[in-house]
Amino acid sequence: MKRFLQPVLVLNTALLLATLVRAQPVSGDLVISDSLIPSRGLLLYRTGTGALNTYYSGFAGLFPNAITMAPDNSAVFVPFVEGVQYTSGMLAAVTPAGGISTLALMGSSSRFSNGQAMDGDGAFINAGQTGALLRLDPSTFTLATLASVSGSLNDVTLDRDRGTYVAIIYPYTLPYNGSLIEYDPATAAVTTLLAGSALISYPSGVVQDPTTGDFLISRFLAPGLVRIDAVTKAVSTVWNQKNANALSITPRNTFLCATETTIQEIDGGGAVLQTYSLSASLRITGVGEYGSRRVTTSGTPTPGNTLLIAVHSGKTSDSGKSYYLGMSFSTRPAVGIFPNGEVLNLATDDLFFTTTSNSLPHIFINFQGVLDSTGSAQAAVIIPALLPSGLNIPLHVGGVVADPAAPGRVSTVLTSTTFTLR
Repeated sequence: MKRFLQPVLVLNTALLLATLVRAQPVSGDLVISDSLIPSRGLLLYRTGTGALNTYYSGFAGLFPNAITMAPDNSAVFVPFVEGVQYTSGMLAAVTPAGGISTLALMGSSSRFSNGQAMDGDGAFINAGQTGALLRLDPSTFTLATLASVSGSLNDVTLDRDRGTYVAIIYPYTLPYNGSLIEYDPATAAVTTLLAGSALISYPSGVVQDPTTGDFLISRFLAPGLVRIDAVTKAVSTVWNQKNANALSITPRNTFLCATETTIQEIDGGGAVLQTYSLSASLRITGVGEYGSRRVTTSGTPTPGNTLLIAVHSGKTSDSGKSYYLGMSFSTRPAVGIFPNGEVLNLATDDLFFTTTSNSLPHIFINFQGVLDSTGSAQAAVIIPALLPSGLNIPLHVGGVVADPAAPGRVSTVLTSTTFTLR
């Protein structure tokens, strides 16, 4: 089971939470899911000044188990868990103003979701408590089981180098030695990358390091954050703190790692760059950076089809500014680090120069343009029908929003996302 789910009541919790102000998060804030009281769904956000505000509070009997930005880079997607028997759950979307809608219900086949990752076709892949790997359809919001394994799937991430899904298994019995598995959407094959290892026992989260392609796993035991070499599968320590309960990536290629009560921003070498103070007693189950999903893709990326690209800078101050998109076959070595510390994660290969020069505008549609009043735009890739099927090539798309007055003449880095040309 991913989280420490047993109920804990703190006498002053109600008083502390009553002081939190309800407002709306902005780009750069931290969004947090909390399960201190399992009978109440509570989402929070921490502003740049350190204020801790209520984002959503409600859904009696359910608590949030993770949190991630939705494709519109405005709402958040949250898996909820029934907080008494832990036998069911639901997937929900919460608007910036705190409105909530149910996307899908979860029951006996999966119980609930411990974490989710977005695929390039617009779907969310969920790690089910009963070992079910699930796909949330982006158009109908129905759940389909992709694969089932023994044990609890505690989190899942997209392997941007291979276009596969990588998940961690938390066994139901002692000694809770974790496993790392890979699901290939092209073949539906499940491959074990690392089996029953004490080095990743009690795992809670998994992400891919954009800089190296390695996988980082958070753990309830020390070391709380470890690295798995993408090639050799060797395990090394990144951060030695225990009780790491949630993990996510920032646009700076750093990692937000949360214990149940604290949040640290950590670089790939394990250095703690920032510790975020929190003013209330919490049991953190998920953390992310608001406004970090700036580019998303949707559609069926196969020959003859059109892949849609949505740009949402997350900043209303970007309205009316020019944007520039590019694509690449790889994310490494990255174009470079921008003055604000963010990374585009596109390599300067032939595809990058073809797309950024706008030399094929009939294929790469609206790769240059102007953002609308909400800081958004729509682009597309017309995939030539002459291409052979079954290519299974991961491609990456991202860009920048230009501002002559900003450092480096860039106001926002549209951190790249990945889709797989099937």
